[in-house]
Amino acid sequence: ETGETDVRDNGYGGGQGKVDADVVKYWKNRHMLFSKFDQGILLDRESWYSVTPECIATRHALRCRGKTVIDAFCGAGGNSIQCAQVCERVIAIDADPEKIRIAKHNAAVYRVAHKIDFITGDFFEVIGT
Repeated sequence: ETGETDVRDNGYGGGQGKVDADVVKYWKNRHMLFSKFDQGILLDRESWYSVTPECIATRHALRCRGKTVIDAFCGAGGNSIQCAQVCERVIAIDADPEKIRIAKHNAAVYRVAHKIDFITGDFFEVIGT
């Protein structure tokens, strides 16, 4: 199915406006992706499909607990945010500047942006420096 669906008219809440029809199934589960979704979380089209659900990101973060964690392909920031809650520092890298902008915003919603260093760049080039 193509086109857009007005989520305000379909009981999906949040007053977020229109989402593509093929994203509606993800919209219905938005609080599994980010428990604070209604507090201003941003996602671009690709992030609806690629963000790690919060319960899984939390589990990963607990297993990786430590001083510094690198999120090599941070996307919308789901893993980085959860790691920042249990680690001293997170380095979040993504080649897409828009993803970095979204991740920074989402980290601010969770009040952990101060624990994350955001880097725009290709991970493999960044680690080579």
